[in-house]
Amino acid sequence: MQQREEIIGFEYGGFGYRCRVVHHESPSVEPILIVGGVFQDVHSWRYHEPALTAAATLIVLEPPGLGSSDPLPPEYGLDFLADAVEHAVDRLGHPALNVVGLSYGAMIVHRLAQRSPGRLARLALCGAAAEVPAGPLADLADGLAVIERGEVARFAEWAVDLLSPVHHWAADRRTRHVSHLVRTQLAASDEQSVLRIIQNCRRTRINPLIVDAPTPDIPVLVFNGAHDAVAPPDSGRRLAETYRHGRFVAVGGTDHFMPLQRPRAFTEILDRHFHDQPVTDLPYLTHPASTSTG
Repeated sequence: MQQREEIIGFEYGGFGYRCRVVHHESPSVEPILIVGGVFQDVHSWRYHEPALTAAATLIVLEPPGLGSSDPLPPEYGLDFLADAVEHAVDRLGHPALNVVGLSYGAMIVHRLAQRSPGRLARLALCGAAAEVPAGPLADLADGLAVIERGEVARFAEWAVDLLSPVHHWAADRRTRHVSHLVRTQLAASDEQSVLRIIQNCRRTRINPLIVDAPTPDIPVLVFNGAHDAVAPPDSGRRLAETYRHGRFVAVGGTDHFMPLQRPRAFTEILDRHFHDQPVTDLPYLTHPASTSTG
């Protein structure tokens, strides 16, 4: 059965942004809200949609500065972005949501959970960490310099090498295909997309990615690629431990592009989490799973 979908626009603080909603007529769980990373938009999850919409309405949000939303100057940090997400949630009118944040989007919704915990039924953070390792953060200056010179194709190479470096485990066809796909899409970025990338790189350098603040008493899952160099498993585990009911798992044979490298694993983990089912027994997980007991 074809599901009804719509694009809804918002405005917050003078900046326009939007979401895409795929409606489920008889959902069994709360709507799923996805906030993706710097290189994603409202159409980035179409491959995952059949699984994500099997039991819920799906909302994919582009906050200001992400996707095709208005560019956002770098001095606007996570507090503004979390408030923009909350404004959209208010407009949509759902009392509670299952919220998914990926990469930079994970940092946004983590801050949303700290500031407005009543908005969330459950939270899932993918490619998230308690802190950004010093190496990738230092490398960001190099990537920023490249794209500021207008060398978009070279920046695309740099970004993929940073987020999905070639390792001995990455010889499978899908991993190579995902890297090629992301590299090609980034290299084709138009002028507005390049501006957003520059602003987001600067935003990451001048604003904190993690704020030390109380976290809500809700079910939280942090799940990263086992080989993620930007959000390493040990750091993801520490982030999960900041939540009383936080859990952490790592997906074997993947890195920061895990949702694309193992899409079925990505959607299965989310489905189990949002239905309050165990996730630690899945066969593709590696690293000892952890559960915070507060």
